[in-house]
Amino acid sequence: MDDKDSLVKALQGSHTVFAVTDYWAHLDMKKEIQQGKNMADAALAVGVQHYIWSTLENVTKREWNKKPVYRLWCVVFHDGN
Repeated sequence: MDDKDSLVKALQGSHTVFAVTDYWAHLDMKKEIQQGKNMADAALAVGVQHYIWSTLENVTKREWNKKPVYRLWCVVFHDGN
């Protein structure tokens, strides 16, 4: 996922891409973000119709009006930001 050219070759002819990043593989937030961008750029370059990017779920919750609501900030290594 670090080499955009190899991603373009791998995604060529794909209609739908389900992409997954893994922070724990390298423990580097900036690298995970760049890998996500590389995959999205490659998908765009080859004309992918549907692109789904999965990372860990947003775990930062608070109670507001007695209902769980996601905040506008995040837990960095869980929220993928």
